[in-house]
Amino acid sequence: MKKILIFSHEFPPYVGGVGSVGAQLATLLRDKYEVTVLTRKLQGRQEIKGVKFIDVLTFPKLWMINYFIAFKSIVNLDEFDTIILNEAAPTYVAGLFFTPEQLKKSLVYVHGLEVEHIYQNNSLIHKLFGLKKYHTNALNLCKKVIFVGRFMQKKFFKNTELEPLLKNKNEIIYAGLDTRVFKAQKIDLYSKLQIDTSKKILLSVGRVVKEKGFFDKYKIFRRLVKEGSSYHWIIAGEGNDIYQLKEMAKDDGLDSHITFLGRVDRGHLAPLYASSHLFWLLSNYLEALPLVYLEAQMCGTLAIGRNNSGVRETIINGRTGYLVDSDEACYNILKNKDFTVIEEEDILSFSKQFDFHRTNTKLLELIESNNG
Repeated sequence: MKKILIFSHEFPPYVGGVGSVGAQLATLLRDKYEVTVLTRKLQGRQEIKGVKFIDVLTFPKLWMINYFIAFKSIVNLDEFDTIILNEAAPTYVAGLFFTPEQLKKSLVYVHGLEVEHIYQNNSLIHKLFGLKKYHTNALNLCKKVIFVGRFMQKKFFKNTELEPLLKNKNEIIYAGLDTRVFKAQKIDLYSKLQIDTSKKILLSVGRVVKEKGFFDKYKIFRRLVKEGSSYHWIIAGEGNDIYQLKEMAKDDGLDSHITFLGRVDRGHLAPLYASSHLFWLLSNYLEALPLVYLEAQMCGTLAIGRNNSGVRETIINGRTGYLVDSDEACYNILKNKDFTVIEEEDILSFSKQFDFHRTNTKLLELIESNNG
């Protein structure tokens, strides 16, 4: 059986799209290959049946050295037929430490923040460690560069000088989702969380930080409640700004209208999505391909997101959810309950296109060609 190494610095329960993609790739490939995941040591790291894990203890600012030591002591890179480098950190490490032969059998996933963190970052420490140099080295020598969406591809080529280098060796492959996990399996959230049955349930999933638009959503929600709209907001996730958000809710008398669940295992999200009336996340990041909107829709729940970046690839405006140009537009949808015209059948039909068994056909072809 062919051997695959997935090198992913992020992995669930770390909240974020990069780790989610790493877990999905491991789940997809384990049925056909012998899969090993190399990642940093993290408490509560998600296990995947049939997948071997190598957890590396990393330290801030020294993580690349920690991985180098792992390569020398516990990981034989030459035994793998294909190496998948999942986002910026593993790609940089590979460009720094891999041999040309090891890079030639590597597939590089580009997710979203490589431009800002590597190619537009002129800080002294980035120059000292040669992040741009070694990341480019990996892209130059790898077998194929994979962009997780059209927006990310356009953004990367627009803000770097690498399009000529990668013109004939890049692909767009949507990460996709496991329809066996994300499906319309409803539960009684009203009883489980003691929510007033007269209220419609809004759900947000993700890191609770300002950049993810949580304070923008809070202002909208506070306005709706003060005006008498019947909504209850469930927030699944943790983050640096969660305590401030809780204090604001308490001060405004809204703490009984919001349920903070904290971190929820990804395998337990489907019933939350399916049992909510609407998923909303007004992220202020320019997202590559944010999977949470698709997770909600796979469970039959419409989604609201900002009308920009890769979000546009995850929602059909007016059919499976709404793309909004402003917070006021989002408020009006919720105030007027415009979302009630969305049909669950349309939502499910669209989202099934992102079943990772469909989206990753090209990836499997690349792996097979890699293995000869």
